[in-house]
Amino acid sequence: MKIILLLTFIFQFSAHAGSDETPLKSTQNLLRDRSERSIAIEDGGDEAKKADQFIEQAFGENAKTKDSIYDAAADVMKTLEQRSGEDPEKMKLILSEALKNPGAFLNSLSDKEKAKIRGIAEDQQSKKNTKP
Repeated sequence: MKIILLLTFIFQFSAHAGSDETPLKSTQNLLRDRSERSIAIEDGGDEAKKADQFIEQAFGENAKTKDSIYDAAADVMKTLEQRSGEDPEKMKLILSEALKNPGAFLNSLSDKEKAKIRGIAEDQQSKKNTKP
């Protein structure tokens, strides 16, 4: 569920992606590059900052964890683009439906995407279980 909420904020990054590549590829690269992502967050306005703050509140400030979350979001962006026919409004609709039924959305993703998301969730759960 937290990943789906994050994706609703991620669209802010696409406006700050470079123009040398396809919009999707630029956005994916931006999400995966920590320094570029930091610049985009600072320049991206309130929504980009909210997305990053949400990650920190939900998952902690560990840089490796944040990188994993943004990497998973970048992968899911490709799926959203394909399903929506590259229509941003349809992407928002898909995400809105995903918020209503996150389990169905997760099950609709590729095995690779599901594994990444589950890995993040399991890592977070193990961290919670080891804290005193």
